[in-house]
Amino acid sequence: MAIGAIISLLLAPKLSSASLDASITEAEVGADFLPADNAAQFSYEPDFELFDRSVIGRAPSESFLIELDEPQSFNLSPGSTRCYVLSSTGAASRRRNAQSSNTSQTDSFDGPIEVEAREKSPRQTSKSQLYLSATTCLRPDFVGDSTNAKTAPQLRLLASVSQEDGCPITTNGMDEEMWAEFDEGLATLSVGAQDDPVYVTILAPNVSDDFEGNYNFEVAISEDGYYHDWQADNERGQGQLMWMDSDSSAALLQTQEFEYSPKNRLESMVTNPPFELYVENMRWPVFNGIERSLCGIRQNALISATNDGDGRLGMLVRTNTSIRGEDKLPRQHFYFEGLNETSTYRAILVQVANTQEDQHFSKRQTPVEGTGNTRRFLAFDPADFATLSGTICKVVTDLDFCTENQHAVPGNGVLNGTELAQVYDDYARKMYGHFETVLAQEQCETDPTSQYSLARNCDDCRTAYKRWLCTVAIPRCEDYSSGNRYAIPRNVGAAFPNGSFVPDEEGGKSRRQLMDIHGYNASRNSFIDKEIGPGPYKEILPCAEICYEVVQSCPHSMGFGCPLPGMTGFEYSYGEKSMSGALSCNYPGTPRSRPNAAGTILPQSALHGLLSATALLLLLL
Repeated sequence: MAIGAIISLLLAPKLSSASLDASITEAEVGADFLPADNAAQFSYEPDFELFDRSVIGRAPSESFLIELDEPQSFNLSPGSTRCYVLSSTGAASRRRNAQSSNTSQTDSFDGPIEVEAREKSPRQTSKSQLYLSATTCLRPDFVGDSTNAKTAPQLRLLASVSQEDGCPITTNGMDEEMWAEFDEGLATLSVGAQDDPVYVTILAPNVSDDFEGNYNFEVAISEDGYYHDWQADNERGQGQLMWMDSDSSAALLQTQEFEYSPKNRLESMVTNPPFELYVENMRWPVFNGIERSLCGIRQNALISATNDGDGRLGMLVRTNTSIRGEDKLPRQHFYFEGLNETSTYRAILVQVANTQEDQHFSKRQTPVEGTGNTRRFLAFDPADFATLSGTICKVVTDLDFCTENQHAVPGNGVLNGTELAQVYDDYARKMYGHFETVLAQEQCETDPTSQYSLARNCDDCRTAYKRWLCTVAIPRCEDYSSGNRYAIPRNVGAAFPNGSFVPDEEGGKSRRQLMDIHGYNASRNSFIDKEIGPGPYKEILPCAEICYEVVQSCPHSMGFGCPLPGMTGFEYSYGEKSMSGALSCNYPGTPRSRPNAAGTILPQSALHGLLSATALLLLLL
């Protein structure tokens, strides 16, 4: 697709849910997903405003059977209801099938995404519960005054275990534990599994003339936790999805690390990643009111990274699962290209189960084959990210040598992200070769009592030095216009890509005064200015602990040493941890959306050229 076409797609307002609904056929979604004009045949439509006058209602004239773990979808006109019944016959049959299929133990995915509902699973405890959940897939469109846009009111989920009362159509007088209003497109309830039968009602409110169209929902009942579920960020505001970095047209997002068992499951995760991602442009928000509904965000997302590879504008994003970082645990990455400059986006991460045994929900979350359960999901709180204005900084990822580096680096507007990553990676690999030559002179292959340290060995030295080298050789870049007070100016004497220069007044100092400061008038090392030639930019300095780790891990005879705060040039070379949680220094793998747990500082001596072997650590500082 031509870049102009992509940009026009990104700039165009989102299709309305009405037009999306019109494009869905019965053949695509099954007979239960009926057109709105057929809904009246099967549902009772009481005449009351929203839910306030529901006391006058009567029982629906018809109800529909629902089986465990077999979700049902339906179009529902405003002011109407839809009733489902789970009978003991259907539940018992489903349990027998599930038990017969679970005779062999399988390993489970027990990462950080275990939710409370799973802990209540009746197959793990003596308790026996049924979990009811429903999500909003489509809502009436707002057709009123665009200056006062609104979203349609939420549906309600009602449950009853009284055969005499049947399907409830009012919340008046109901136990609060037996009904729930949808929140961001999701509602959940639980009842005792011994109750028989179980009645479930989806109730649509009346809407004003400002809205047009119908609701569509999906409802499911399970005894193994909620079929549709959601997990909030933790008390520190840390979610499952992190914004790593971005430039003017690209962004990199990453999940938290997740545990896996057994170890050979990693290959399965690489070929079939456990997460999907859905994105909206905040300039034209489409997720309002449905952020916890997979079917809702899937139909409305601007960009989708799905397991089946058919997501909307999927050509703008690539995803993979790999092991990076000190913990050696897998993470899934999402790399976007072709985004709008200076735009804010919202991303919603979803973990989806399917019928494959090696998927990443535990066995009790894995559907029995043939039940049609292919979209059991767990949604997470959204994460926002933004693109920059300048073109000098460029995101790099998937480096072969410096595997932990994945952030924006100084570029030149000519090399793309892949080409730029190769240039930096090759340079760091070459410089590491000098270090190996020096380390070869040490007694690494000797008995433990003869080694230079009882706590560290040469492998520890290699790891620490490589991390330090990759961090200082591939600096973290921010736009020159960045307001981050921890980022320092670099290369201020050069011209911007458009031929302009840094303003004469910057932070109280003239351009000439800034150029007189060596740390500001050049990049961290001469390689960047000679081989890449970026214009002015700002750098988030490496964290000092990266240097300290080298001193602690390598032989004293190599002469490594780290400067301390207050030393000459210190403020131009390293950063310290900020108590406010801001991104004040760069440690490999540090995201923008979560502060680094480490911090400290380092110096600036000998920015250019090779030094002696005993002063090797000062290279590139």
